Amino acid sequence: MYKPRIFYFSYRHNSPTGGQKHTYRHVDILSRNGFSAFVFHPGPEFRLTWFQNETPVITESEFYSLVDPDRDVVVLPEDLGTAITCYPGRKVIFNKNLFLGFRALGLPDVPMYPYSAPDVVAAFVVSEHNFSHIQFAFPRLHVERVYLEVNTDIFRFNPLSQKKPRIAFVAKDIDGLLTCYHMTKARTMAGLNSGAAFEWIEIREKTETETAAILKEALIFLFLSCSEGMGRMPLEAMASGCLLASYGCGPLHETVPPYAAFSPGDIVPLVTHIEKIMSSYGTSLDVWQNAVMQGLKVVQDYRPERQERALLQSWHRILNTLGR
Repeated sequence: MYKPRIFYFSYRHNSPTGGQKHTYRHVDILSRNGFSAFVFHPGPEFRLTWFQNETPVITESEFYSLVDPDRDVVVLPEDLGTAITCYPGRKVIFNKNLFLGFRALGLPDVPMYPYSAPDVVAAFVVSEHNFSHIQFAFPRLHVERVYLEVNTDIFRFNPLSQKKPRIAFVAKDIDGLLTCYHMTKARTMAGLNSGAAFEWIEIREKTETETAAILKEALIFLFLSCSEGMGRMPLEAMASGCLLASYGCGPLHETVPPYAAFSPGDIVPLVTHIEKIMSSYGTSLDVWQNAVMQGLKVVQDYRPERQERALLQSWHRILNTLGR
């Protein structure tokens, strides 16, 4: 019996994004479990190098020469928008970010939503938030929840006693970030907090190894975003022993512990939280040990074994629906 080959589209850029890594991980899992699975990038030979991998990768021309539109399955990212329907074969939409997926469709009406196309056989989503929204919009669509993984061999736990006075952050909600940053700095200049001892470090265009090194030493990880699919970096930060300061909206409800979750736009409580952590550095960091343990408990739900088990179960259900 013919076993369908599975082809995953990945963008042709080497900027570190969790979605691209998630694509590679899916192909790794399928390949070691007996599936013929490949990543393909647009254009000639190309491979992501910002994290270590030996993922089976083929060129775009090799994809078109190999794919059997009647029997194989092509996995395409949500932010291709209506271009999803231009690819051959039976298709699965890999929705890693609900907001990016709908943004790609723009404001004018579309002739047909890709999720409703007859050759789109299923969609993957990465959070319960995404699942409920996609299922609500497209109730006839076969939707499968898949999980990302946190590799604790890379993002190693570092106890509070070994942390340095550093605040790591990513620049997503720029307005919220700059408001938080300057409010904190202004209060430092006025002698109202202990921020003078702290260094702010942006995580941008860093390899996985470089990011892990920053998170290992940072005491605080600041994550302000309202448009996540899941939110990988807070998980990696908690695995590294960081204390979080984050928005607690959308899919972040699943991962950000209550102590660290703040309403978007409500910056005063957020800055107050950061100041409390800063004031305890060097004197009473042990009062935050319970917060660290809350984070590690969340991280346990994102073990690689769970990712693999859920993905294989999802693919078996999809292929059984297609009759293989």
